[in-house]
Amino acid sequence: MKRISISFIISLLFLTNCGSMQINEETFLSQYEFDDFSQFKGTSVFIRGFDSKKNPIVFINAPHLLQDTLNTGLYAVTLDKNTNDVITSKWLTTEFAKADTSRLNQLAQTFISYNVARLEMDEVENILVYFNDVKTLKLAKLVDTVAMKKHYKEFEWIRVKGYWYKPKLKK
Repeated sequence: MKRISISFIISLLFLTNCGSMQINEETFLSQYEFDDFSQFKGTSVFIRGFDSKKNPIVFINAPHLLQDTLNTGLYAVTLDKNTNDVITSKWLTTEFAKADTSRLNQLAQTFISYNVARLEMDEVENILVYFNDVKTLKLAKLVDTVAMKKHYKEFEWIRVKGYWYKPKLKK
């Protein structure tokens, strides 16, 4: 019984920490509706987890920033939870990848300021935003609605504001 209680308390603490990352569409749009996200073009950035000191570990997939496209892979950046300074960064590939790592570190720092779990931008600058987890799409800025509607056929797109839409699963 004591073991179950301890597990329950640890679970609650974990959920409380994750809760600090929660954001909703109104808050996000009030702060970032007109932000220039172009630095994320062709990039996917997401929080993979946290280190032992609760510092976020951010993974970046930005193949267009690699000089040698044969060695593609994810780039991992651990950021200080208080200052967003880079603590560590490394390639998650078996081979050394040549890329502008200072730009990748800067992308991680900018991403973490949005307080979301995942952010992606395609080559035509459609943006996908995942608030509380890396699997549940919550908001999208659709510059090319035709392409997005073809690619994401399972969703109806409900306009929230300007080019920003929220997905609703089709029945």
